[in-house]
Amino acid sequence: MTKDELTLKFIDLSEKSTKYMERVSNVLYELNDSNKLHKQAIDINTLATKEMTKSFNKVWYILWIVILALVVLAGAEKVLKFL
Repeated sequence: MTKDELTLKFIDLSEKSTKYMERVSNVLYELNDSNKLHKQAIDINTLATKEMTKSFNKVWYILWIVILALVVLAGAEKVLKFL
């Protein structure tokens, strides 16, 4: 190969390498966008889980109040039977 052929071959390979790196860069950019969307979905799910936990805690409070009321009523019944 002559010097000119080698120079043309090098230029051709450099152009191909640049195009390939541009495609790799585009793929990485798309992946980054997907990660942003994925993070948004995780944040929404986390917020929903926190809200569900708050409402579940309210259910526990109501359950404890009902149990306490049943204990008080059972105690009152025993007292009334004793009298």
